[in-house]
Amino acid sequence: MDNNDSTGNAGSKMTPNKLKKLSRKEKEELLLLLMEKRRRQRLRKAELAKKIYSDYVEYVNEDRWIPARHLLYLCDKIQKFIEADTGHPYDILILQMPPQHGKSMSTTEALPSWYLGKWPYKRVIEISYNEDFAQLFGRRNKAKIEQYGKDLFNIQLAKKPNSDTEFEIKGNSGGMISRGVMSGVTGRPANLMLIDDPIKNRQEAESETYRNRIWDEWQNSFKTRLAAGAKVILIMTRWHEDDLAGRIIANEKHVQIINLPCEAEEDDPLGRKLGEALFPEIGKDDAWLREFKDSYIKDMNSGGIRAWLALFQGRPSSMEGTLFKRYWWRYWKPKGMDLPPVTVKNQNGELVNISAIDLPAEFDMMLQSWDMTFKDSDGTDLVAGGVWASRHADIFYLDQVYERMDFVATIKAFLALTQKWPEALTKLVEDKANGPAVISMLKHRVGGIIPIEPEGTKIARASAVQPIVESGNVYLPHPMIHPWVNTFIEQCAKFPNDIHDDLVDQFSQALKRFMYASGGDINSFLAGSGSGNKAGRDFDFESDYDEDGDLSQAAGFFGI
Repeated sequence: MDNNDSTGNAGSKMTPNKLKKLSRKEKEELLLLLMEKRRRQRLRKAELAKKIYSDYVEYVNEDRWIPARHLLYLCDKIQKFIEADTGHPYDILILQMPPQHGKSMSTTEALPSWYLGKWPYKRVIEISYNEDFAQLFGRRNKAKIEQYGKDLFNIQLAKKPNSDTEFEIKGNSGGMISRGVMSGVTGRPANLMLIDDPIKNRQEAESETYRNRIWDEWQNSFKTRLAAGAKVILIMTRWHEDDLAGRIIANEKHVQIINLPCEAEEDDPLGRKLGEALFPEIGKDDAWLREFKDSYIKDMNSGGIRAWLALFQGRPSSMEGTLFKRYWWRYWKPKGMDLPPVTVKNQNGELVNISAIDLPAEFDMMLQSWDMTFKDSDGTDLVAGGVWASRHADIFYLDQVYERMDFVATIKAFLALTQKWPEALTKLVEDKANGPAVISMLKHRVGGIIPIEPEGTKIARASAVQPIVESGNVYLPHPMIHPWVNTFIEQCAKFPNDIHDDLVDQFSQALKRFMYASGGDINSFLAGSGSGNKAGRDFDFESDYDEDGDLSQAAGFFGI
């Protein structure tokens, strides 16, 4: 038999025809060579599994685990975190990932068994949402030690205690306890503590009472079980900014954060391009991301953009923001269209329904407002443009552009919006960053472009127009008409704490212009003496009072 066909790359050159020509003895030799090759490969993988955590996860999951780039990154960061001797009383690593992206298989289901294999004299405490999950994670780590512990690390389970939720390493002081979050933790201190998603759903996350209970467990139970120099890994799909991760970030020292968003953002830890999906290895590629995100945000029951940002991007926000409350906004719809009310929570946490009004047929003033800032190395960043219109004291948000664009794309978007809304004669462009370049390029081609020099801080500018929103005079499109309005509401709600404020900038710029049209006094604007109540204008019953007896326009005119 020609060994060139079987050694080093055994069987790789053996075609079916060649195989048929081999004698029985040659076939047996080939089989033995293939078995030896596989044995040596297995040994090499076993040696790597002892040393490198990602190799261990792949080894013990026997081809069920996909070594995707984000999971390899995660495993590497976990290993470095565990092995680092910082000298701190304890260190905390917070892992934020979207659902169904491999975090449990890569962490909770494997890390305790690898940790005990390397350090059989140490203790692990795993905390899950409930006892069922605690039993599941304990059982899977126990099974890995039973199957791989002796061959990889020369360890075995002790006979007592030896349950799915509590077991020890034979001949050593190490072991694992797995408990539900409200079950209480007793016993010897832990060198490694894993807390895996202690909050079940949005309802629990929204409950301040439940969040306080979880925090009390951390303060009075979990933290008291930490050994000197312990490592704590908190694995969370974020629901709320005041969840356990949020409070730990605010109150604890020596905290590291790894956030792997479903859709790549600026300064992505994996080096992904903006908008790139996290897990294309299993079919969740860019095309899947676009379709899934769009359908998720449009689903009113899912929580819309707020839920998307929290669960899939790791950027949760509270129900109410700092300056702009969610229940302040009002909504419009095309006349005659029947749409359900928009349901939000008021200041007391009670659900309220806000019905949309018909969009006026005529407006007193219409304008565009733009915020253009290109910061990225590739020359693209989020560009925000909006079309706003006023009718007496009411202001309506009609259209929006909010995309990552370079200079050329921004010019095209500006021209397209101008063509779409020719009535918007005034075009406000913030006179900084790339705004001046856009103005210079288009000032002789498009009329009505007005450079706006920002006055004061972003917060000051937003605060100046806050009363107009609070008074209920700002109308946004119903989310079922334009789902992009959810992004706008969320950015306003989180301002000034969100990483993005482009929409808030263009929005406050627009509203301030309407105030200037009334003499720059917000009180006179809200009294109906703004752009809709021109000096000397008489009240017109045909245009300001409809046949159904709606006095809303009249009230705006008279300031009541």
